[in-house]
Amino acid sequence: MYGYKEDSGMKEYIEYTPIVISCMFRDLKLARKLINAGADINLSVRSYKHMPEMEAVPPLYYAIAARDEDIVQLLLDTGADVNKYKGYKQFINLQKPEIELYSIVQPKYSINVPATSHRPSSPMTRILELYLMAGAKLNTTRWGHCFFYGRGKVYEANSPTTLHIPGPCFTCDTAVLLLQHGIDPDQYKLSDVLQQFAYHNLFDSRRKCVGFHIMLQTFIAAGYHYTSDDLDCSYTKTEMTENGINMDEPPSLKQSCRSIIRKQLRILNKDTSIFPPVNKLLIPLSLKDYLKLYNVIDLNKSLIQCTLKYM
Repeated sequence: MYGYKEDSGMKEYIEYTPIVISCMFRDLKLARKLINAGADINLSVRSYKHMPEMEAVPPLYYAIAARDEDIVQLLLDTGADVNKYKGYKQFINLQKPEIELYSIVQPKYSINVPATSHRPSSPMTRILELYLMAGAKLNTTRWGHCFFYGRGKVYEANSPTTLHIPGPCFTCDTAVLLLQHGIDPDQYKLSDVLQQFAYHNLFDSRRKCVGFHIMLQTFIAAGYHYTSDDLDCSYTKTEMTENGINMDEPPSLKQSCRSIIRKQLRILNKDTSIFPPVNKLLIPLSLKDYLKLYNVIDLNKSLIQCTLKYM
């Protein structure tokens, strides 16, 4: 228990549950014992006394924040609900329902506790893959720092200074992964994507991040449809041209078919990852890879790892 008096002006923290503590300290052995003893793996915990109940989060959230693939898998295997809880509130002023302002993943690595395990932390892309394979919804919730801000083509943001975003609020490899699994790019504004990724690239000193042209090609391949604003914006057209994308060129028949198939698969699969139904299709592997956007980039076969992963 973290005990602060309220009259001191500080928040009064409350006690974490044992299963949450095992996730925070990355103690896999303890987590197994607690689950076998009947620990409630879906019990939401508030990290301070007056936190709104809707912002309380379950053990799974802490395991993801700790980047512990083994504990995340353990919780998912024993019934952790990936869609029931929305997580901490994101301070982005959007004209969207309140429920969509809650990220289901930790915005940044903020739990500073010594781990009891010598197992290496897992990349966020691997954590997301586990989450998606467990049936996480793609387009009805927010993904924290994993994807672009500016959900929706029409949104209200007073000014950049009112967006309480700690630096770049997305990581490029997770953005690619989510696009491949089925996030609808038409929910986002191309100009926002261009500007945010350009800002992200300023920090790419180790050259391990996704290239600008790869990011844009993935965004378009995922089924994005240009708007009149896109076509009328000289900045957007210049950036796209410089990265080898001709906005005046209509999509190929092959690309159009892929967009339609991916959309239908997402609908039939109730907004969860399209990868499982794609894998079941009786088509050649090359076509499956095309539906997964692997023709643009296959993260499993690349050395790409976002340099901003632990900001």
